[in-house]
Amino acid sequence: MKPNALNLLNRNRSVTPEITALNVRRWWVEREAEARAVMVQRAESPLAADTLVAVASQHPLLKGVYPGDEYRLRLDTTVRLWREAAERGERVQVAVFGSRHKDDRPEAMKAEAQGQPRPVDKVSLNDVAKAYLLVKGVPAEDIRDEWNQLYKGDEGIYNGGDEVLVASAGFHDNPNFKNFKFILSPGQWARTRLYCYANRVDPEFVPPDDIETVDSQFHGGLRMLIPKIITEFRDPTWQGEGSFLGKTARQNRRPEDGIDSQIPFEDLLEVYSSVYA
Repeated sequence: MKPNALNLLNRNRSVTPEITALNVRRWWVEREAEARAVMVQRAESPLAADTLVAVASQHPLLKGVYPGDEYRLRLDTTVRLWREAAERGERVQVAVFGSRHKDDRPEAMKAEAQGQPRPVDKVSLNDVAKAYLLVKGVPAEDIRDEWNQLYKGDEGIYNGGDEVLVASAGFHDNPNFKNFKFILSPGQWARTRLYCYANRVDPEFVPPDDIETVDSQFHGGLRMLIPKIITEFRDPTWQGEGSFLGKTARQNRRPEDGIDSQIPFEDLLEVYSSVYA
């Protein structure tokens, strides 16, 4: 690696200053070992019984209100896991994520540069997931939507690092969780695994059912290669003021008029009941 590349990778490491380009492999090996030790300890704990299922969100929403095809596949897979566990007499609790988003796809950003406003979702991804799961029969007491506010507050949930932080914190803080599964698309796995190790967890990754039937936005690993490399060498959690990637995602995706839904949840649930029940 060239010296200027070393300087780039070592710059602005206020989030995790102990990582350098020269010791990065050792740092990640240590985090992986810690994460796996946590999972073994929890699996053997007599206090633990439940399974935590985290479902990665996806934006933009269709018409600012409805989940896209791939997001629905993730949610339907979540419903399947919950139902199978219920049939076995086991409990699954589902972590859902996401604040209200602006469209940050390249075409939307280009249009904004030409004076056109970018589309903004009308509801939060968190509310979308909760309403969809409720309509499909998952009870409210098994949906952990309150973790968004608990662990990220008014900052909101605007990237995969945020989602992993919230899910990991919920797992660590609740000794009743024996197992941890994360539903997300295969192209997200490499970078998300790094987020997980940085947060000392090692969940089982579960692909959405029938993922090959949709044009997956995230299925191509090449699209995620550069973010994965930057995450590994420079910015392992996408958190804090020192995180360039986290701050950029938040700036590009957070609406100026707030992070919360503009449609009351009861109204959204009524709409979903007529569409998805």
